[in-house]
Amino acid sequence: MKAPSSLAKLSFGSLLALLSMFLIVSSASAQTPKTAEQTFKNIQVLKGVPADKIQPTMWMFCAALGVRCRYCHEEENDRREVDSKPQKLMARKMIEMTMAINKNTFGGRTAVACFTCHQGRTKPVGVPLVGLDAPREEGPGAGEKAAAPAPVPDVEQILSKYESAIGGPGAEKKLSSWTMTGTVGNVGFTGPATPKKIPVDIVGKGQNDMVVVHDHEGDVVSTVAGNSGWRTTAEQRNPRDLRPNELESARLEDPMYVTPRVRQVFTDLRAAAKTEQVEGKEMYVVMARSAGSTAVRLYFDKASGLLSRLVYNTDTVFGPYYTNVDYSDYRDAAGLKIPYHWKVSRVRGELSEYQVNELKANAPVDEAKFAKPAAVPK
Repeated sequence: MKAPSSLAKLSFGSLLALLSMFLIVSSASAQTPKTAEQTFKNIQVLKGVPADKIQPTMWMFCAALGVRCRYCHEEENDRREVDSKPQKLMARKMIEMTMAINKNTFGGRTAVACFTCHQGRTKPVGVPLVGLDAPREEGPGAGEKAAAPAPVPDVEQILSKYESAIGGPGAEKKLSSWTMTGTVGNVGFTGPATPKKIPVDIVGKGQNDMVVVHDHEGDVVSTVAGNSGWRTTAEQRNPRDLRPNELESARLEDPMYVTPRVRQVFTDLRAAAKTEQVEGKEMYVVMARSAGSTAVRLYFDKASGLLSRLVYNTDTVFGPYYTNVDYSDYRDAAGLKIPYHWKVSRVRGELSEYQVNELKANAPVDEAKFAKPAAVPK
């Protein structure tokens, strides 16, 4: 008789345990995020950094120095990795210096970043400013005491007032789909004070949303479909999947994702101890977390109860990168009040301002519209 193999001697329970271990290891391997050098070309000093942090970190560099990508990189997207400019070589040295300072002096905490010295200039500020240009920290005068903040409502009271202001509890269920036409004005570092208004179409259904900006060079299409998204431009006709940080930003910057269902899309909601001023109005502040675990601050108008501002931050190698979304011009849409005007402001000096001119509520929308299109043949 042939002796049983060592595998055959294992009990069913042991085999099941081995299989479970294999599945856990396989799952962990599949979920391990790619690093910068695994995703991008010619990575020298940011090796080991999650690839998802590279783009927001580049935005942080732009904001800190008041420049655009081409200050260090080639204009063409397929040549961004080329070392053709001395600014890029210097940037690597500055990255190494800043990371060393944080590691050796602050225990690895991000205490020093590019903006610490540059403050929006290509040449860092090395000496204190003189006269009226010098920043001053405002506070109570000599012998004065800061006034104690007035008590604020708890988070349940703030949210209940907001829900009443937009149509009552469950009002979000009254609007299942929408088509919008309007305009968007974009301002960059060197853009005009009054940006040109570009036509935009927005189509949404449930958790799906498509924004089509009709730019003079061709349409720019950004789509979120459930837990994924894609984007095309006139230059990049083949759809590109949104990176995780881009998908998170697209959701948080979409007023139709946020404003109708604050309780559903955010967790860990808690009210701040005092109010804050936003454009001259007193606001209750609620801190929360998004489904993607992004820290957000929600600003509710004390008088009207409406959500006036959302601030979220994206993690970068050198600290958080903040974005503001301001909402105004709330109007009724099938029994739900939504903002017809919103403004997205980023720390790199860019602003996108949307205005809805016409909205069709609960219009038929085919969900196939949000599916990622096939690649365009070359």
